[in-house]
Amino acid sequence: MKTLLKSDNWYLKCGAFIMAVILLTVLTGLFWTPYDPNYMDTSARLSSPSFAHLFGTDNFGRDIFSRVMQGLGTSFMVSFCINLIGLIIGTIVGAAAGYSGGLFDDVLMRICDAITAFPSVMLALVIIAVIGRGDMDIIWILGTLFIPSYARMVRSEFVQQKSCNYVRMARLMGAKPLRIIFVHILPNIYKTLLPAATIGFNNAVLAEASMSFLGIGVSANRPSLGRMLNESQGFLIGGAPWYAAFVGFSIVLLVMGLALLGEGLQAEQNRGKK
Repeated sequence: MKTLLKSDNWYLKCGAFIMAVILLTVLTGLFWTPYDPNYMDTSARLSSPSFAHLFGTDNFGRDIFSRVMQGLGTSFMVSFCINLIGLIIGTIVGAAAGYSGGLFDDVLMRICDAITAFPSVMLALVIIAVIGRGDMDIIWILGTLFIPSYARMVRSEFVQQKSCNYVRMARLMGAKPLRIIFVHILPNIYKTLLPAATIGFNNAVLAEASMSFLGIGVSANRPSLGRMLNESQGFLIGGAPWYAAFVGFSIVLLVMGLALLGEGLQAEQNRGKK
């Protein structure tokens, strides 16, 4: 924390501050919200922002601020799981391909190329149409689409690292491939993985919001920023423009915080190489 405060990296400082505020909001929303996010009060339908309802109410009289609090939590947790799947499996695939090389490397990379050859949202729509829709299905489908980017990056690092002296010494000392991969090489590339994981988290937020906006995201009984943004379209003109404004601002703030954090971590990494 002291290092962060003393740093002149304003991208990192701003990103960390924004994400701290969002994380605090998410954690608070798990235990308390001003109103029940799903409670419908028809007498307060489309109320403008006030002390009673900070962000106003939607077309069903539900408190938008309460729904945004839980919607941020939904986006945060779903995106975290999506990114975690891509990161873990992508790291394993990239490590295996980069360390092994040869035909095994070619086959794994061609599979990754095949996955990325199609637009991610289009491919997700096709898969959902085949296997059906569910919260875990969305997470696994989108998580799978994140694997190739991590796999390529980790493979590139492993190709460089496996020819270093410390890896050669480990082989001479009789270290097994799995030990070399997980004990020797992976700890040396985590600084590259950290900013990449932050950027991946950012992309996962956008992917989840896009799917929910299209109506194929998480279940309807759980507040979702993407679905709320879709619902607010009909009230932009002459109705309740604050609905779309506050929901859209929440998405932008989350994405901006992650982008600034990723940019700051990348800058720190580049500074460390000099």
